[in-house]
Amino acid sequence: GRLRRIFAGGTIGKLGRFVDDEKILGKIVEAMKNVDVIPDDRTILVEYLVVPFEHSMIVIHSCFGDKVNKILGMLLYRLLVEDVNIPVIDYSTDAYKIHIRLYPSITSMNDVRRAIIMAFRRLLEIYKEENVDIFIRETVLRDKYSLLWCFLNVARRFGIIGDESVSRGQILFLMDKYRGTILMEEAINEFVY
Repeated sequence: GRLRRIFAGGTIGKLGRFVDDEKILGKIVEAMKNVDVIPDDRTILVEYLVVPFEHSMIVIHSCFGDKVNKILGMLLYRLLVEDVNIPVIDYSTDAYKIHIRLYPSITSMNDVRRAIIMAFRRLLEIYKEENVDIFIRETVLRDKYSLLWCFLNVARRFGIIGDESVSRGQILFLMDKYRGTILMEEAINEFVY
């Protein structure tokens, strides 16, 4: 993210540390001048495409890393599903972006834009109310499939599951059985932190 910000600044002196070839450096600076907003470690860029009666996509470019984007994606997905009437299918994340897929519908671009703004405003309200940790924990607990791997590792460390192979259904059963226990709290901690 920081490197993108340096490239976007376009000052050749700072860029010289990262690129040795002057010709390549000039092409990078020229290409960056034609871009309005470049997502970096301080800037989030949201793009969305809504086509009536086709699957639509929201892409949130955020250079915060895999773990932060995974949590941010979960939170935004939850807010879009619960607080706003947008037909959300699922989400996926990586270290640089969050993808949120929408069902085919007649949702307008303005509705999606309003929903995204409302979701980010709601996140900001939760942050200002100092309820972020509780909101994150509740959200992670709802998304059992994302928590599976962490729960399995913690359950093995606690001696609840041995080295034998365990099916997804068995892990989900154990997750329900140990809900509200220190085992589940530790799995959530491992996932979040």
